Amino acid sequence: MKLTDENKIEMYRLNKEGYSYKELSKKFKIDPSNVRYMVKLADIHGETVLIKGKNNYYPPELKLDIINESFNIRTFYKIYFIKVRITKSCFT
Repeated sequence: MKLTDENKIEMYRLNKEGYSYKELSKKFKIDPSNVRYMVKLADIHGETVLIKGKNNYYPPELKLDIINESFNIRTFYKIYFIKVRITKSCFT
């Protein structure tokens, strides 16, 4: 059974009222491990995580900025300078 956002929230709230994973899996016709996963996810991040939102558009410039921030720049420069030294030593 494909769950709607309302089903997921209902499942979460029923679990908080005392329904077991097994009972909920029978009611919604899904595997108990999926019920457990969704409940734990909502416990950590809140009910809103269960609602499938619209895909967000992120401009390429923002993506590049994030990659550059997370990438270890020193490692890049170490590799670059090693290549430069090798290239220069080949020509001398």
